[in-house]
Amino acid sequence: MRRELLEVVVAIGCLASLSTGAVACESAPQNHGFKLKKVLPDCSFEHSGRGKWNYFGGNAVVDIGNGRIGQRIKSGQGCSPRDALFFQDCTTGESIVIEGKYFNSGIAGHVPTSIDLIQKPDGPIGLTSATTVPELEQIPVEHRYSFTKDVQEFFGRTEDHKRIDYTCGCKLYYPDSPGAKL
Repeated sequence: MRRELLEVVVAIGCLASLSTGAVACESAPQNHGFKLKKVLPDCSFEHSGRGKWNYFGGNAVVDIGNGRIGQRIKSGQGCSPRDALFFQDCTTGESIVIEGKYFNSGIAGHVPTSIDLIQKPDGPIGLTSATTVPELEQIPVEHRYSFTKDVQEFFGRTEDHKRIDYTCGCKLYYPDSPGAKL
């Protein structure tokens, strides 16, 4: 009886490992960090990771209006892609980067984040032409999202990525603003 029970437990364990192990994550693009950094006129950027597996890039900057811009930042290593929301008020020069919310991808070792889960309709953030950095700063505090207001360090050169000019969006849409002159 014990042997039969052990065989059933082993069989269930094998099935469970097959059901989760059969799904593989799509890893970070290999060797992107060895390519030349590319920044386009819309302030999107790619190939800004460093090394074989690290990646760091951003979608085109979005003009929210009234001196505000936003951008989706994509980074990660291996099977853990991360989204962050970059927001800058070009009229004041203030800015913030808010990490996306973690979600269960169903794949072992895969811990992605998405900014879609922190923005409306699924999340509490709704960027408008009246949004301010101090208002945005309260949201990650209340909801326990990671964030930084030290965007110079966030976009600076690190072991994992190359330096990016975070004022690009202000220079593009609001060239005479304080945020463009940082």
